[in-house]
Amino acid sequence: MKILAIDTGFSSCKVYYVNEQGIPQFDKYASIIGKLENVVEVNDENMFFFNGTPYYLFETALRLPNKQILDMSSYAGLREAAPVFLSYLLKKYGAGFDKIVIGLSLAMVDQAEDFLEYVSSQLMMDKDMFMLLPQGTSSKACITTYGLDPRDSTRRNDVQSRAYLACNIGSNTADFFTVINNTTSSQATRGFENAGLVQVAYNLIDKIRKDTGKEINLQKAKTIVDTGIYTSRGRSVDYSATIKTLTLEYFARFFDLIEQNFGEQLEIMDNLFICGGGAVLLKKYLHELTPMIEKHFPVDYLLLPNDLAEFYDVVGYAILAEKILNRR
Repeated sequence: MKILAIDTGFSSCKVYYVNEQGIPQFDKYASIIGKLENVVEVNDENMFFFNGTPYYLFETALRLPNKQILDMSSYAGLREAAPVFLSYLLKKYGAGFDKIVIGLSLAMVDQAEDFLEYVSSQLMMDKDMFMLLPQGTSSKACITTYGLDPRDSTRRNDVQSRAYLACNIGSNTADFFTVINNTTSSQATRGFENAGLVQVAYNLIDKIRKDTGKEINLQKAKTIVDTGIYTSRGRSVDYSATIKTLTLEYFARFFDLIEQNFGEQLEIMDNLFICGGGAVLLKKYLHELTPMIEKHFPVDYLLLPNDLAEFYDVVGYAILAEKILNRR
């Protein structure tokens, strides 16, 4: 059974599959789409056509004016963008897969049927070719199978908790779930929209606007968060110190969010497991954040992946899909 798992995230698209040699493959692309206007007949190798409309994808799209970048900060934006990304990725990775597995945040789970219907119809593919799984809780399958390193199944025993609260911090959403006796609990499973790292990007947009009087789009801001450098008209400004401050402030709010919504669960759980892109930044600034974290619990109460924290959902998609298909 060949499975292609794709996580069309707000910040990046993650792709996971096992190649013909049995080696897991992990790929990532910036989730940026720009719609071209006033196209002339030139040999533009950057163009990607989807259903007759020309686009620039990924980092190339950042070379377009703000107004031409698709806004993916809502379900409607994600719905519009997902088929374009998927069309490109399916052409890149080929058609030799038995099932394509995609996901949707717990915060948008009510839109699951609409999302799957729209994606399959836009791609003109049979809906049965796809499987849609929940983001966040799918991470649990990766945790159980690989522990703290999705490349190494021998690390599965690194997570020995009988009961833990887990959170996948994405760019737009933060998805929470609890695991009890190695089973995802039917309660305390919840997604929070606009609770992800997008808060750092929004605050950076405000800061750059105040400093320069210029307006940048959300996708450009996310790139600056990653690199620390804002470039405009050949001038580069180091915003790494500002980004660090904004990130530390974000995590202070994030742990308050946990306390307010899951305080009682923390009392009876063994650990808090955090994955997703947020885990990468949390690990980067863990030393500076330790005093704040320890107001809530000891820092060793936290479990963080050693590597590939952003891939826990997409690896989980593949694991769950294989189990589901094998039962049929």
